[in-house]
Amino acid sequence: MPWKLIFNYLCAQKQALTTMSDGNFNRALLPHTPYASGLKAGRAMAFAKAEQAFKQWLQQELPLLDKDELAQKLAAFRQLLR
Repeated sequence: MPWKLIFNYLCAQKQALTTMSDGNFNRALLPHTPYASGLKAGRAMAFAKAEQAFKQWLQQELPLLDKDELAQKLAAFRQLLR
């Protein structure tokens, strides 16, 4: 079947483009965002969710807090997270 031949040819070409002569992958073709940046983004998202949950909890438990006191408690919580 011709489509199998075409598919096999394209796969071989892709392998030839991504693999260097010594057998290692060509790093220039890998994604530009390193693994560490993904970890940092996940950590930042977790911190944001924790801050939002703490703020919601404070507003439910202490509804009489004014905005300044709420901001101070959120800042203290951020310091504990970092």
